[in-house]
Amino acid sequence: MAIVEGPVLSGDAMVHELERTRIELGRDHPIRGRRLPRTMQELSTNRRRMHRGGANTVNRNGERYINCPVRSVRRIQLRKIMDEAGQDIVGGPMPSHETLDRWESCELGLTNEEIDRLEKEDPSADKLVFTGWWINTHRTAHWSVGIGTAFAGEGEKLNPETRRRLLEDLEEKRRLYTELGVKDLERALVRDVEHAGVDIDHAEFDRDVIHDYCDTPEAQEEMRQAFILRMQRNWM
Repeated sequence: MAIVEGPVLSGDAMVHELERTRIELGRDHPIRGRRLPRTMQELSTNRRRMHRGGANTVNRNGERYINCPVRSVRRIQLRKIMDEAGQDIVGGPMPSHETLDRWESCELGLTNEEIDRLEKEDPSADKLVFTGWWINTHRTAHWSVGIGTAFAGEGEKLNPETRRRLLEDLEEKRRLYTELGVKDLERALVRDVEHAGVDIDHAEFDRDVIHDYCDTPEAQEEMRQAFILRMQRNWM
């Protein structure tokens, strides 16, 4: 880790700085309110692009768990692993996010066989570079930065106005899927519904880790850079 000159911000100031960064970047690249594809062909094409090269939910959450030296934080991170990798592995009701993604894709015309094939293909160049950077960040940056990178995406849901737009987006998606004749609407939307709830807890966890443990000039500078790069991923 390079030595960084400069003051250490308080936890409140660090979180507020990241939120200002979110607002500034969001002016030109809003996450909410982007055009939703209107045809089944567009939707299925997007789903194929998403599945290509597989997912890395377990990888990054596992890295966060392994790297964290604070027992109380590790316990919460373990719960987050179960939320995203599948509560059903411990008898809970909800399968993994990857399974929920698959359910939606199958309702939009893909098959399990096609998804299996796509996940075994090489990822796109953008996805390969981003995934490599993200995993490397977890392995080389301060452990609070690895957890804190999730705040770039999940943290927006702590803003009441953004959460309102998220719920509006969900209802717009429900209307569109109904118009397009999606057979099992609830199965197609279960991941979005799950994210609308559980991501609030996750975002509060991400924020609290940054607030309490990202407390050196070096870690805070790493957090600034990682937050911006993680936000830019949402523009792809």
